[in-house]
Parts: sequence; structure tokens; C-alpha cells
Amino acid sequence: MKTIETKSLLTKFFYKNEHLFFQILVQGESKTDVYGEYDDYSDYKASFDTLQRNLTNGSALKLVSDNYMKTGNRFAKVA
Repeated sequence: MKTIETKSLLTKFFYKNEHLFFQILVQGESKTDVYGEYDDYSDYKASFDTLQRNLTNGSALKLVSDNYMKTGNRFAKVA
């Protein structure tokens, strides 16, 4: 189990089987990981707002990487 210091939060919108999905991406020092994937906007927005509030209210948001979504996709850079 390791923690990373979060620099910023990003959102990726995409379609899967003609249904809109939302991903929260956590950008750290050297990589960007998927925090969660949502098919419901209100669930996504509540999670994103909580993470954003913690990031702006604290010195740095530290997240345990084992809690990230299990996925084969890893993003070295998000444009």
C-alpha cells in the first residue's frame, strides 16, 4: 500500500455501449491514475466535489493507491 501526493483532479467523459461515463483521474507527481468510474452523474459529482474540497482545504490530498479503480488502463500523460 502506498500513498501519492495529488497535484490535481481531472475528469474524462466517454461513451461505453452508447452510455455516458465519467472517470475521475488523480494526477500525481509522475503519473495519472483512475480514481473511479461512474455511470451516474450525481455519484460522480459528489465524489469529485469531495475530493476537490479536500484538495483545496488541505495542504495536499494524499490517496491510497490501493483504493483506486482496478483497471488495465494507466495514463502516463493526459492531454
